[in-house]
Amino acid sequence: MPQTFPDLRELVFQLHQSGCSVWAISSTNEWVVRAGVRYFDIPAGRVVAASVASNDGVASGRLLRVPTDEDKAVAIREVVGGSVDVVFGNSMHDAAMLEIATHAFAVNPNPDLQQLARERGWNIYFPMGTTAR
Repeated sequence: MPQTFPDLRELVFQLHQSGCSVWAISSTNEWVVRAGVRYFDIPAGRVVAASVASNDGVASGRLLRVPTDEDKAVAIREVVGGSVDVVFGNSMHDAAMLEIATHAFAVNPNPDLQQLARERGWNIYFPMGTTAR
């Protein structure tokens, strides 16, 4: 857990406590994401990530989903459904997802997302242990 920002873990804990539905949407492989979000008490069923079809527990070469760019917003609409109050993202691949949220947060954003966040008036947040660019 050394790469995890303690203030973000605390925020996710508070969101859980207040009854929020917390999801992880990522273009990273779902096995990796599920392993990481367990430290945030996000259930495996609330992970929408890159996935492949499997045959009897063996991964095939057929992709089922790779939620990135506009497909992140599509995945949220299809899987999560309803309105989206808050979205956190760190790269331009999260821009479409941030766009559909009532409150968008660019967290430790790379420079192009930071610029877009400024243009769109989105919140920019640098967790403890990072430095603002």
